[in-house]
Amino acid sequence: MSAEKLRELINADEPLLMPSVYNALTASLAESIGFDGVAMGGNVAGAMTGATEPMITMSEMCEQSRPITKAVDIPLMVDGDAGFGDAAHTYRSIQEFAHAGIAAIHIEDQVHPKRMHYHEDRVHLVDEDVMVSKVEAAVQAREEMDEDIVIVARSDAGRGQRRSTEDETIEDAVNRVNTYIDAGADAGMLYPADVEEAEYAAKHVEGPQRFGMVEYRDVCRQLSLDDIRNMGYEFVTYPLSAQLVTVRAMEELYESIYDSGEMILDRDEAQEYQDQIKELIDLPMYYDIETREGKK
Repeated sequence: MSAEKLRELINADEPLLMPSVYNALTASLAESIGFDGVAMGGNVAGAMTGATEPMITMSEMCEQSRPITKAVDIPLMVDGDAGFGDAAHTYRSIQEFAHAGIAAIHIEDQVHPKRMHYHEDRVHLVDEDVMVSKVEAAVQAREEMDEDIVIVARSDAGRGQRRSTEDETIEDAVNRVNTYIDAGADAGMLYPADVEEAEYAAKHVEGPQRFGMVEYRDVCRQLSLDDIRNMGYEFVTYPLSAQLVTVRAMEELYESIYDSGEMILDRDEAQEYQDQIKELIDLPMYYDIETREGKK
């Protein structure tokens, strides 16, 4: 049902905004604000394990996703890495993600296992036919399960600040994404280096597109939401923001406790947020259940 809802949202007139989340509480908060969808990237999920994105497994992604899909009624999109292996691994990944209640997965055309130097802007691409076989396997798994999970094909060719060779261009990335869409993917995703490339991709990808607002990329700082909307992108994600802001706030708290033993919230603020958390986790509902049993 969540995948069907996501398809409707992608095809709506306004772009779907999907902030990053990393657990049930953050997803519930995003839903309470009014967002219609949320996303969990591999970078965030990997950090939550104390490791890194290239190290996280398919099972770990599912384990982190299940509490989110149980907690909220809005669709969740997750990072499917490079299908977590070859075409056969991709087939099983789609099955497991669908069972976890995930509405969409994006798969990239990098090698698997992905290199740790991916974080230092080094990308290692597979041949197009390798990625096509993964997309086809993903579609097969979805159809055999009679599920509707949305498959987003991502190309890292010509990836903005992460080009691995001078020969990779935004045109290469667009051509790859269109090939993957022809193979059965529902939407595309790539990484334009500047505004001109973002406009080119929006015009030439033959299907819906996700635009990833990576906070430290220059092109994302240069584009407003109105710019992205006018270009025609169907959905926009903010993959790192929640984790970055969380770390900043926690660092401030820990430094304050370490230096003086003081919290950074006054009594009223602390109570306000505690009350909000109680609502987000449905604590009043559990109170009602205990009350009906005569337990308080």
